[in-house]
Amino acid sequence: MKGKRISDLVVGLAVVALAGIAFLLWSQSQSVAKAVEQQENDPESRVVAVMQKMEVHVERLYYSGRDQDWEQAKQALEAVSGAANHLYHRNLLYGEINISAAAESVLPDEFKRLGDVIQRRDREAFLREYRQMIQICNSCHRATGQIAVVQEPPSRERRDLH
Repeated sequence: MKGKRISDLVVGLAVVALAGIAFLLWSQSQSVAKAVEQQENDPESRVVAVMQKMEVHVERLYYSGRDQDWEQAKQALEAVSGAANHLYHRNLLYGEINISAAAESVLPDEFKRLGDVIQRRDREAFLREYRQMIQICNSCHRATGQIAVVQEPPSRERRDLH
């Protein structure tokens, strides 16, 4: 009899714990959904989200080209280009500046030049074109008043970015 009560108590506690976990997961999902909705309605947050995604791919692109891993460089450039395409089609404004249109007016040509040097497997030309791309990014950051956001080739050793 005592064993049955302990067993019932354990089952009851487990049910309560599972219900508590389910509630926590549900409330967390509501918080995430609300944050996503707020981000979608805030143009500045949307720009930041796209730029953060691009930054990871740009860093991977740098390391791949620097290390002459041309297949990875090609894939990283495709990822950067894909993130940029997402930016082009969002019609994102930062103040009065249409970030989407500004990026689309300069980045596709730069991506083409980078793709060409990746195809030629030319490390020095790749590093020059990469720096050129970074200068283009920084000129846009300056134009939008984001002078604190400065892109530059990574200064630390390669991380596993694959």
